[in-house]
Amino acid sequence: MRGLRMKAPAILTAALLAAFTLSAAAQKMQTPAGEAPGPWLLGTIGVGKNADGTVQTTALKGLAIKVGEHGEAAVAYDLDLCRMAGAWTGKFTTPMNLMSRGEYPVAMGEVAFTTGSVAGFISGEAKAPWKDQLLHLSYGTCSLFGVMKEEVANATGRDGTPLPSAGERSEAVSALSRSRTGTESRPYPPSALVQGGVTRFPVNFQSGTMRARFNPADGQLYIVGLRGWQTTGVKNGAFQRVRYNPRAPVRMPIGLHATKRGVRLDFTCALDAASAGDPQNWNIEVWNYLWSSAYGSPEISTLGGGDKPAELGKDGAMQFTNAQLGQKKHDPLTVKSAVLSADKKSVFLEIPGLKPVMQMQIKFALKSADGAELQSEVLNTIHALGE
Repeated sequence: MRGLRMKAPAILTAALLAAFTLSAAAQKMQTPAGEAPGPWLLGTIGVGKNADGTVQTTALKGLAIKVGEHGEAAVAYDLDLCRMAGAWTGKFTTPMNLMSRGEYPVAMGEVAFTTGSVAGFISGEAKAPWKDQLLHLSYGTCSLFGVMKEEVANATGRDGTPLPSAGERSEAVSALSRSRTGTESRPYPPSALVQGGVTRFPVNFQSGTMRARFNPADGQLYIVGLRGWQTTGVKNGAFQRVRYNPRAPVRMPIGLHATKRGVRLDFTCALDAASAGDPQNWNIEVWNYLWSSAYGSPEISTLGGGDKPAELGKDGAMQFTNAQLGQKKHDPLTVKSAVLSADKKSVFLEIPGLKPVMQMQIKFALKSADGAELQSEVLNTIHALGE
């Protein structure tokens, strides 16, 4: 997916490497008079011009590099703000004049694009699809997930008994907290039952993701982590950034709603009607876990018959064996129909006999309305079914 791009500090290393590995033809070509020789230039660099002749964007700590087989284009990177300042074709930059007071090298060719003088590719004012929604980090898989929260009003359990709302549970927890500590616990804001699922962002991190923060200056997401116990990370540590680019489409699920008739999935983009409406392009499985004092649980069938811990642990408590933990007894669900909404951004999956379940996995292989492949999955929990 092109709409979400990940950049790491390693971009500087890659840029320098590109500068020194430029083709021999580009390095030996003759430099016209009044033009910096290249193949790279380090210093303050300007790109583009406004209508009044002033420089459009300036990288105070800039690195300009010739690119292409013969150095027919160039890019400027801002080492201070970690942004691509701009790109252009044709001539490189004006020469660097060390005796100048205020003048600095400026791109001489035809400018392809420039970016604002803030960190990140696009300014933080851009409205990303996931704005104001919850994100989740996976240290073990070095992944970033979007959390699709759902609130079910007037929810009932499997036996038809009304379930307590989040607000009611919050009040009970607050009362218990007051009785034990004399302080108030943090309440749940909604009055409905809360449930939902996650979907993975199409980015891979080099180390275990542990902490994430949005930069108020540019609105972009910065993630830091390390490699240690049980992680797929390939580096001991990493500091990376996820940037949203509104000029490129984001294609992924963003909303989830479980009802008594089936499940509705909302997407960030319009979908191809033929692929989204074909039930064969959707695969749904469900399973449960066993609540016990043992560490972990097998993935057991929702129809019952789960194994009990069969091995005595070092602490004297019964534990699941490795063979048991490796079990995956999933129950497939039938998608009777798949109906695309009028705006082509939502699909309702009709699922006969749908019930609350600990774990549901919805896999799909679709196409977006512009023909791009869209293959991913949603993992969710259903406590209650809405109308």
